[in-house]
Amino acid sequence: MNYILSNLNKKIDFLKSDNQRAELRIHYQSKFEFILIYILSYLWNKNWETISIDDREYIINCIGKPSIGTIISMIRKLDLSSEFFGNRKVKGLYNFIDDYPRFRNEKIGHGFSFEDDTENYLNFFEKFFELIEAPNLHDIFNEVEIIKVTKEEDNTFKGISYKSDGFTYRVWSCPKQIFNFEVGDLFLFIKSTYYVRISPFILLENESEFYTFCSIEEKLTGRTKYNKLLKTGHSTIEVPEFEKLSILSDGSKRKSANGTVINAFQNNFSKYIDVGITKKIISFLENNMASVFGTIWGHGGVGKTASIQRVCEILCNQAKKVFDYVIFLSAKDRQYNYYHGRINHISDGITSLDDIIRVVNSIIFSYDDLNDRHILNYQGKLLIIIDDFETFSKEEKDRIIEFLNKLNINHHKIIITTRSAILITGEEIQTKELNEDECIMFLQEAIKNEIPNFNLDQLQRELRNKEIRKKVFEITSGRPLFILQLGIFAAQKGTLLEALNTEIKSTKETINFLYDEFMNTYLTMGKICF
Repeated sequence: MNYILSNLNKKIDFLKSDNQRAELRIHYQSKFEFILIYILSYLWNKNWETISIDDREYIINCIGKPSIGTIISMIRKLDLSSEFFGNRKVKGLYNFIDDYPRFRNEKIGHGFSFEDDTENYLNFFEKFFELIEAPNLHDIFNEVEIIKVTKEEDNTFKGISYKSDGFTYRVWSCPKQIFNFEVGDLFLFIKSTYYVRISPFILLENESEFYTFCSIEEKLTGRTKYNKLLKTGHSTIEVPEFEKLSILSDGSKRKSANGTVINAFQNNFSKYIDVGITKKIISFLENNMASVFGTIWGHGGVGKTASIQRVCEILCNQAKKVFDYVIFLSAKDRQYNYYHGRINHISDGITSLDDIIRVVNSIIFSYDDLNDRHILNYQGKLLIIIDDFETFSKEEKDRIIEFLNKLNINHHKIIITTRSAILITGEEIQTKELNEDECIMFLQEAIKNEIPNFNLDQLQRELRNKEIRKKVFEITSGRPLFILQLGIFAAQKGTLLEALNTEIKSTKETINFLYDEFMNTYLTMGKICF
């Protein structure tokens, strides 16, 4: 037994004693379906990495909006060691579970089930509960603690231990050396010897509010709906684990749910905030048959890299597969760190055409060579993204363009991002600074994402002041990167107004970086003459 099941049983016992049979029907169904999700959460965390690719693909396609029948099918595929299906200790359990979808359709989902059928309805569930609550059925149904990990400090994880009696909860702590916990997750502490994760399928908000997984409402953000137990209600939160579900991953590439294979790379944003060009990029990639090339260009910090990385996520998460392979390659040699206002130098970016060919060959063909013939003759659909194109030397730029011009529009698409206007090739997709209203909206979203505990009511009051809004726009020039930095600085100062009234000193390195940005954009456009 666990804390949540004990609370469900207490409610059921009360309804039985008070002869509230209509309410009892609902709570029987709620308890049964919680138990199914409880089994699923255990098997998912134990066996997800070891099930076959075909089974993983099946589960990913089912998990979005699962029926009771598909939940049972997923449990079967995850039950590699026959812990529930085929285990002699649970003889009869799997037959009962298999029979439930039919029963549910007849008694709940389809047809009619009136008051005179209540006894049959309740008897059906009670037989199941007798099976599932039998002694020593399975470790997860013995007396276990539910651990909610709330923070990590001083080499120790801390949280709350919810005891199996359904009443007691205590402060909990555990050294990092014992187990690799994730803050915010739920775990079972079984036989006081080992921990088992049950997130992200079950939520325990506090001692009286519990939720169970219902569906993934939006794959792109991992936005997931949970049903409340014991009371009417639901909760919707973003679950990164569901956002990045992959059929296959080997460290260098992964196969997404729709079959797109994408190479591994680090996003330069924690949560994307739209700057208005992702739809243009998607439209070019899906509909434009006149050009192999598309160029995203604009000042540094206006969202070129973040936007194309967001497009990669969309291509991998949408239902329709557009490309067999999406390969993101970065030539970035330095990056502005908006947390510290400093330039971080990057040493592992691509620097030549040879690097591009080698990486593409290794991702698609597992060939670590420089022969471009494999790429040129590829008959599938391939998208290659080259970020920060201006960073290449003049010689390498010429070599890359020459190679890209050989590609076949029926099989290849190329996106280049650059700060330099003279490097525009093919379809032009321009990024611009945000206007004042867009700047304010971006700031609010950025602060909510980066500093969830920031006093948003105070921020709203400050942003109603026209002078403050104007100053935010002037200081950041409408560039998302600098808006992010202002948000971080405001959190440290306590208020936006204090941040705006503080002199922000730039390092020499930052000044040189911004000067380079200025020269790359305007000198190449012929707007400055010497």
